[in-house]
Formats: sequence, C-alpha cells, structure tokens
Amino acid sequence: MKSKLFFKLSLLLMSVFAVLPLWADYGTPSGGYYAYNYLTSITSSGADENINYSASSHPGSAYVHLPGAIRVEAGTSFTITFTAYSMGSGSNTEVREDIRYCHASLFTDFNLTGSFGSAAQTWGKKPPTNNVYGNYDDVMTITANITVPENAPAGTSRIRMIYTNAWTDWPAATTTGLNKGIAYDIDVEVTTSMPSADIIYNYTFDGSTVASETLTATVGQTMPQPSISIPSYISASYPTLPETVPEGGGTYTITTTAKADSPFKFSSSLENAQWVTMKLLFSKNGNPDGVAKPYNEGTWIAGSGVATILTYSDATETNYDQYIWAFVGDWYNGYKVYSYTDQSKKLAYTGNFTTSSDANRTITLSDAGTLADNKCKWIVVDWEGTDGAEYSEPTFSLRLNNSDHPNYYAGDHIGSRVLGTWDSDRGNQVQHGRIAFADPAPIYQPIAQSILDNQGVGYPTADSDARTTLSNAITMGLGFKLLKLSVDAFVSESEQIELPTDGKAYRIKAKYNTGDVRWLKFTENAEATDEDLRLTLGLTDLNTEPTDYEGTFICHKVNDNEYIFTTNKGKFLTWCADGKNNVTGKQSSFASEYTYGTHNATLKLANTDIKLHPSASHLFGALTLQGWNNTDGADFYLMAGETNFGYAGPTDVYYTNNSSSAFYFEETDYPNVVTLTQATGIDDGTKKIATFSAPFAFTVPEGVNAYVVETVPTSSTAQMAQLATAGSTVAANTGVILYGATAETQVRMIPATETGASNANSLLGQSAGGTKQIVDVAGQTNYILASKGGNIVFSKALANGENKNISMNKAYLSIPAGSPVNQFALSFGEDGPTTGIGSIEAGNAGSAAAPLYDLSGRRISQPATRGIYIRGGKKFMVK
Repeated sequence: MKSKLFFKLSLLLMSVFAVLPLWADYGTPSGGYYAYNYLTSITSSGADENINYSASSHPGSAYVHLPGAIRVEAGTSFTITFTAYSMGSGSNTEVREDIRYCHASLFTDFNLTGSFGSAAQTWGKKPPTNNVYGNYDDVMTITANITVPENAPAGTSRIRMIYTNAWTDWPAATTTGLNKGIAYDIDVEVTTSMPSADIIYNYTFDGSTVASETLTATVGQTMPQPSISIPSYISASYPTLPETVPEGGGTYTITTTAKADSPFKFSSSLENAQWVTMKLLFSKNGNPDGVAKPYNEGTWIAGSGVATILTYSDATETNYDQYIWAFVGDWYNGYKVYSYTDQSKKLAYTGNFTTSSDANRTITLSDAGTLADNKCKWIVVDWEGTDGAEYSEPTFSLRLNNSDHPNYYAGDHIGSRVLGTWDSDRGNQVQHGRIAFADPAPIYQPIAQSILDNQGVGYPTADSDARTTLSNAITMGLGFKLLKLSVDAFVSESEQIELPTDGKAYRIKAKYNTGDVRWLKFTENAEATDEDLRLTLGLTDLNTEPTDYEGTFICHKVNDNEYIFTTNKGKFLTWCADGKNNVTGKQSSFASEYTYGTHNATLKLANTDIKLHPSASHLFGALTLQGWNNTDGADFYLMAGETNFGYAGPTDVYYTNNSSSAFYFEETDYPNVVTLTQATGIDDGTKKIATFSAPFAFTVPEGVNAYVVETVPTSSTAQMAQLATAGSTVAANTGVILYGATAETQVRMIPATETGASNANSLLGQSAGGTKQIVDVAGQTNYILASKGGNIVFSKALANGENKNISMNKAYLSIPAGSPVNQFALSFGEDGPTTGIGSIEAGNAGSAAAPLYDLSGRRISQPATRGIYIRGGKKFMVK
C-alpha cells in the first residue's frame, strides 16, 4: 500500500514539473462556421482525471481551447465522447444545418513536440452517401478510444478534434480553411512511471557563468534543447548533446564570446572598456516622406544626457569625449553604460517610474557607481521594431533591465529632443529607439592629429618612438582604443623630450589650472644703483603677450639638463628659492656675470615631475624650471603667482588657479642668427662675411673668426685685426666682423658663460640690444658694410640720413676724424683689391635723393654732360 501511494505521488510530482517545451507551437485552426455547428458536450472516462465540458450555444469562434485537462498515465487508455448540437433526427428529405454535414478528424500529440502530424482517427464520409442525410449517424455523437503510448514523455500534450464540411478535403491540424466547421483542443497531462531528470545548461562568458537554466524531462525521451535567446553580436559554442535524456540528467556548458566583427563592443570592467558611439536612427514610421533615414544623417547621443542632431564634425578637442560610451557587463545580465565625458567615466541612469509621462524617465549621468541596478542596468537586444528602415549597419535596441518595467527602451523623444525611456507598447521604440554602434576612431582621429602636431620644447622629439607610433596609428586608421593608447603614450612621454637649443630664443609662459597664462618678462629699473638689480623679473597680465623683447630669453646649454638664459639687456636670468641668498647677498632676478655653481643662473628643465601631477593630462608640453639652492644644494621649483614669484619644494609641483610651476617654452625670433654673404672683392670668393654684436658675451661659431678695426685707415683699405677665433668668446657689446671659409649661410650666435675678448682700440661701433641710428658729428665719419660694384666694402653713410639706421645686433665702422673717402676696402692680411663703385643693396636704391656718381666713382651734384651715371646703385643714361 505504501509503495503504491509513493508511486502515485511520484507520478503526480513528475507531471507537475513536466512542462511543455517553450518552442512548442500547435498553431490555431480558423475559418468559417455556422451558428448551430458546435458541440454541446465533451466528456472523458477511464482517465485518472476526466473532463466534463458543456455548451448551450455556439462559442462565437471556429476554435475552442477547453479549460482543464485530462490526466492519464502513459501506456493506458481512456475514451472521449463528443456530442454535437442537433436540429432534429436524421432525415432523407429535410436539410437540417447542424454538424451532420461535416466529417471529423482527431489529432494527437504525445511526444511534446508541438506538432500533431496526420489525423489519428476520422469519422464520416467525403462526401456523404446521401446528401440530405449526411454523416448524421457518424458524427453527431462520437466516442473515441485513445491509448497513450507507453513511451510517451511526462508533460502536457494535446488532442485536437476538427469538424469541417464533408464535401471538402480532410483538414490538416493547422488548417485555416474550415468550412461550416469548428475545432476543439483538449490538454492531456501524461504521467509516467519513468523517472525524470534535470538538464542544466550553464552559459559562460569570459570564463564566468552568466546564466543558467534547468529543464526537467523524462529519462529516455528526446533531449530538451537550451532555450535562452542569444543576441546576434554574441557567438555561442554548444556542446554535443545526447539524443535522449540520460538517467541522472546532466550539466552542459554553452560558451559564449563577443563576435570580433560586431559593431557593438562591451567589456567586463571599466578598466578594459571597449568604447563606442551610439547613433539614433529614424524609421519610416512617422517620417513625412516615408523614406527610411536617420535624423539628418545621424542623431549622435552625447554625454550631456540629451540626444541632439550632431555629426562627427561637431566633435572638437574639448568636447569629443561626450560622444563616446562604454558598456560594462555581459549580454545576459545587462550593462552599465558609462560616458567618457570629461574622461571621468560617468554612469548613465534613469529615474524612478511612476507614470507613463514621468519626467524621471529621462536618462542622465551620475558620478555614483552604486546606483541601483534597476536604474542603470541595460540590455542590448537585436532590433525588434517594425516598420523600420533598411540600413547597412546592424542596429540594436537599448532596453532598461528593470523587472517592473521590462519593456522600456532608450530613445529620442521627437518632441522634446530628450534622451529618455519609452514603453515599447506605445510605439516609441519603433520610431526612436533604433541604435547603431560604431568605433569612435573617426571622432578621435582629428584630435589625435592635433595632438601629434604639437612640436617644440616640452613635446616628444621628432624621432621619438612615441611620435612615430602615434603617426603610424593615425596613418593606419587604427580603432579608438589603440589610437587612444598611442595618444596617451605620446602625452606621457618623458624621456625623448625636446629641450631648448643653444642660441635659440624663447618666451616662457606659466599656465594655471584655469587655463589662463602669464609670460615671464623683464623690465628696466632705472632707480637701481646695483648693476645686478637694474632689471626686474615680472609677469605679464593674464593672457597678455609680452611686447618687443621684454619677454625674450636666449638659451645656452651648460651641462645635461642645465641651462642659462640671457636677456636682451645682457643679464643672466637667476633664481633661487625664496629666502635664500646668492653670492651677491641679494635676492636678485638677474646677474651681470655667470659663474657655474655660484650664481643661481643655472636652471634645470624637466617634464618628468609634471607627469606625476594629478592634472598631467592638461599639462602636455609643460616643463618645470628649477633653480639651485646654494645653501642646501637642493633644486627648488620656480612658481609663478599672480604678480610675483615663489618656490615649491624639491618634491612639489604646484598647479592651481593662481600659482603654477608648469612652464611652456615658446620659440621666438631674436637677431642672433647671422646671415653670411660672399666676401666678394676681398678674397677668391670662398669666404663669407657679416657684422655682429650682442648685449651678452657670445661664442664665435665654427668656420669663422671675429675681427675688429683698431687703426684708422690711412688709404682706401681698412686693416682687420683678429679678436677671437672660432670657438672662443667675444665680450658683450662688442662689434665684430665675422669672416671665414664656412659653408653655412646662417649661423646662430650662442650666449657664453665667460666674459670674452674685447679691444679698447676697436673702431667698430655696435647696435647690441636695439636698433641704432648713426649720427654724424664733427670730427667723426661712419661707414657700414655694403656691397658695391660686386665688392664688399665699408661704405660711407649717406649725408642725407639714408642708410643710417642699423638694425639690432650689428656693427659698423666709426672713424674719429672727418674723411672724404667714400668707401674702404677690407684687408685681412691678404692683398685684397681696391673696390670700385658697383651697386649697394641697402637703403632707398631708386630714390631721387640718393647720391649721384659718375663712372669714375666721383660724387657729383648734377650730370654735366650726356652719358651713364649711377644713383642708388643703379646705372641710368642721360641723353
């Protein structure tokens, strides 16, 4: 007795847990019917549980699915009686339009397949033997004997009885052409003594189980298949399954991976995020012209929390990150969506749902990483909308993973242009929730190029690995992730950095956290009595560039990463930590002389320290400027305040709204680049010549020597005296003639740390530090270096004032006596020719006020006769 009870209980439990597979779909018969063609009762007997259905009128449909179910054990039989409504007894003379003019077909499914196959039993004839009598004896009352197969699986199967016009073909189980007929479905819950087993399917992604389903099935029956839907951007690898359910069931793993060619990218963590853009597309539904197209070719979702009509061209270096998004999570549990806005990785979420028009459904951004999942977790599914457009790119829907509102999709509300969520049942998903994903590289590539275009001091050198890598990444069209990595490496480079170059001039700019800048400048302090205090180091007003040369500093590299900077006033820029004294006993900004290791004029530059700053990404190209503290030997950072300077400790870098130790070095022009010309008429033409002077001591470049004139010319030739050779130093404010067989056309005059050579007897004047006007005075005659008749000579400054202005950092000959000689040839210890009158390249060559010469070189006031004359270096004919 106990065993039998246990057996019955087992059957009951198995039948309860046995379910019709999710893929079963029996279909629904349909067609035409008559009002009196229906069954008044359907009853069963012989089953464990029977049905007793009755009806007093037509159900109003050609198809009826009976409530309840017959419960029966596999391998046993039962009967079902079908009784039709009758309009009277069988008649050979009177037509009675009830079910007697139909034939009947019974379909069964005991395999849980959702398919009936062909009819198991039929009643009546096609057509009836007697057209009036019909199939009255066969179909008005039918008792069907049904045997459930012994191997029928436990579960809910189905029986279908179909009546249709006897003059038509026997129906299929899913006929849609019923004629004067009706169909009835009856559920049959089959129990079995066969044991059931659990089939467990685990879905893994990145080595972790993301989903699992348990299907209970009868041992020995067809193996139930996994039923979780996998989106198109995911690839699944299914295991080999047995054909039938094994004893004890089994656990099977379905491995899923993201398809490499899928436009939708996601990751398991924000650290390894795959960034994408999202474009909302507009379907044909609601579009006036009925053509499938996106809003103005693309509504790009920006990180401001709204969807606006944007294109890639709207992305600039300052706002490109608003268009870039990351999805973190997995395809089954959903994703948290992060905006790259401000590179702070903000989380996209939506508010609570209360009504269908609740404004809280707007999608916004939050810095909080602990938002409830029902507000910030999303499912990306394949596009399910209808009436959509045919686009070349795959499209998806973004659905909020909220159990209370499972059908709410992200989209653009056309009226308010707000990115929010809408219930798909209201149709908005169809019109405004279609999303195409793409790699952000097209947005970021021009930004990457603009970063690569940064060159000069503080930026990676032209031949650096970082610059080469970034250039290749742009040229090869790499995706956003690799392109961004190349940019980050470029911005973070601290070894292969371009540093100032000997002899080049720079303006030094401090940058503050606000983005504002101030330039270092120097000004004259006329009241100072000490030579080292006659210049004051200061700062320009916010974002105001220095004028003239007040902010120009000329560089010289002393040792590795040690530099001196001189001003146009010939002073060395010095700096020591606040409160520390240099050797002069003063907190001076400048020094007249330089001694390595004594004065604090040796400054160190580096960007390694800048890279450690929290705001390093905003300081690309910046350097620190350090001064040596001769008290304790430490290097302190210079810190530019709002009006004056301070210092930061050896381990600190300041970068605030009003203090900064981040400096940019901007290359600027300064006339210490000398253009050499051929020394024609002096030698065989292989040598070159120029004049130079500077407010600071400088080193004579390779290939030339420096000369002065120390004796007044007694004939038509000025004798040159060598002052300094190549590589040696010339003193500040000393005019020289540079002369030598160099192949260079331009040479840079580099500031020197030594005092340099000078000659107290030199007759060369100079314009070091500024343009100079030569003024004739009694007992003094001035000559400038010029080309005449194709020869280089000292040419007398014109009496009317032309050619008397000498540009900055040049030299000229000044004879302390009146002289009638118009020009002097130059002699460097060689037999140079006496130059004749040729052409002169400077001054107002065609001016009518220019001096007039005849062909013998004599200056005249007016042409005396017809012939050829020379004015302003040009020949002309007088007829």
